[in-house]
Amino acid sequence: MPVGVLALRFRLAEAEGRLMGHMDTSATQLEFLEARLRRALASKNDVIDELKDELGRREAEIFEARSILAGLATEAADGHEQAPKSPNGEGNCTVHRY
Repeated sequence: MPVGVLALRFRLAEAEGRLMGHMDTSATQLEFLEARLRRALASKNDVIDELKDELGRREAEIFEARSILAGLATEAADGHEQAPKSPNGEGNCTVHRY
C-alpha cells in the first residue's frame, strides 16, 4: 500500500474519532439541557397548580360573600330584620338607633 494512501486512511480514522468525540459531547450537553428544561417545566406546572388552587379558594370566598350580601339585601327588602334577643333569652331587646 502506498504511503500516501496509508496516511490518508490514518487521517480519515483520526477525523472519525474526533467527530465521534464531538457527537458524544453534544449528546451529553443535549441530555443535560433536556433534564434542566424538564425540571423548569415541572416547577412551572407546580406554580400553575398552586395558582389554580388559590383561584378556587378566592372564587369560593367571593361566592360566600355574594351569598351573604344577597341575604342581607333580601332581609332589608322584606323588612324582616329581627330584633336582637335579650341577654336572658326572653323577648327582644330595645334597639336604639341614633
